[in-house]
Formats: sequence, C-alpha cells, structure tokens
Amino acid sequence: MLAHALSTEPTARADRAQVPASDLAELRLRMSALEGRFAEPGREAEAPPLPGAPAPRKGDAPSGPSGAAPVTSPEAPSHPASEDPLEGILGRTYGYAQSESLFAKLSRRRDAIGDAIARLEVEIAKNPQSADLHAALATAYAAKTAFATPPGPEQGVVWAKAEQAYDEAIRLDPEHWQARYGKAFGDSMAPEFVGLRPRAIEGFEALMAIQERKPLAPEHVEVYVRLGTLLKDAGNVKKARDTWQRGLDRFPDDKRLRDALELLGEE
Repeated sequence: MLAHALSTEPTARADRAQVPASDLAELRLRMSALEGRFAEPGREAEAPPLPGAPAPRKGDAPSGPSGAAPVTSPEAPSHPASEDPLEGILGRTYGYAQSESLFAKLSRRRDAIGDAIARLEVEIAKNPQSADLHAALATAYAAKTAFATPPGPEQGVVWAKAEQAYDEAIRLDPEHWQARYGKAFGDSMAPEFVGLRPRAIEGFEALMAIQERKPLAPEHVEVYVRLGTLLKDAGNVKKARDTWQRGLDRFPDDKRLRDALELLGEE
C-alpha cells in the first residue's frame, strides 16, 4: 500500500490538497523506481542494486527492461506499428519482459495505454479466470503509473489498481511468476518508513521457492539478486550470502551475484 495516497479520492480536489508531503515524496520515489523497471531498450535501465551487470552470453535471448528475458516466447517477433499492439499479449505469444516493454511504449503515446487497459478489461470480462490477463492488466497499470500519470495523489490511485490486479492474478494462480514478481518488486521499492520491506522479503522468498519447482528461466535470477540485497540491507548478512550463493549455483555466469558474494567476503 502507498499509505494515505492510495485511499485518496481522485475526484475531490480538497482531499488532494491535504495529502501529506511525505506521501507525495513516497510516490515520487516509487515512480522513479518504476521508470527504471520499465525502461525501454536503448535507454539507461534501472541501476542494479549491486555493482556490475550481467554480461550477455552467446545464445541468450534478448533481455527486457528489467534485465530479464521473456518467459513464454523469447523469439516472439515485434509487430509493426500497423498491426495490433496487443496481439502478442492476447495471443499469449509475448513473455514477461516483452509485455513490460510494450506497455512502457504505449504509455508514451497519447491515449494508447488507456485503450490497452480498456481492451484488457474487456478480455477479462470474457475470461475472468485468466491469471495471465489480470497480470497483464497489472503491468499495464504499473506502466501507466510511471509514464502516463502526472506526479501527485492520482499516481497512488492508479498504482492501487495495479496492486489489485496483481492480487487477483495471484488468487487465481498462486504460482504466477509475473504477478508475484511485480507485487514483490513494488513492495521492495517503497521507502523504508512505509514498512513494506518485510513483505517484499516474504514475497521474494515465496517466489524463489515457487520458481525452483519449475524449469529454469532467465528472469529467475532477478529474484536472487533482489532478495539478497533486501536481506543484506535488513542486516541478515548470512541469509543474504546463502541467497546469492543459491542463485549463483543456478546462474553461474551472473556477474551481479559473483560481485555480491565477493563484496561480502571483503567485509
């Protein structure tokens, strides 16, 4: 939750004026983090929580805005502007990172992200039990929050819709990777005084256990990197080391995990 901002009614100007400055600062921090998450290829991406970045490996699928490769179809083609921009989403041929990149681009075009959200809501009305559609809707709302909503309380209202859609996706599919990652990521980027870091740790720990029951996927490495960083920041160095080592056992070429462990060894 984003404290008071999430409960602010967007239609009441008087209420907007009374939003505490601390909540506005919190929103700005969250939006800055989201902009890093949804950075397009070619733009400077979110700074990694640890020194270094993963070196591209021969044969790797192209990485997405969060440094993760698509889950469903790494080689899904990009559609020309004349074609339906949601074809890959609704046709289930786009993966996690491709979906994020698509919604980030739509958010920069007038009314495009709103149209995408409206179409996803129509699809959800036809198929309300689809966790994939709810997760896609959440990702679209998150992109709208970061790129298509003016700074202020309205961002909290839009982000609340993203969280609601993530929660519904998780309710329908408790092991839905994209939904669990999106929710935990949002909690991890909240200012410390909001008190969501413990919930973020719990979310990433649950996701780590879930993904280790599934076939290895490139984006799974992000969970080990972020969870270890949160644990170290919380003062649990041993658990952070174990988490990074656990990730390195699965992703031996990831430079961030190697650097993190080396830095711990120097402390």
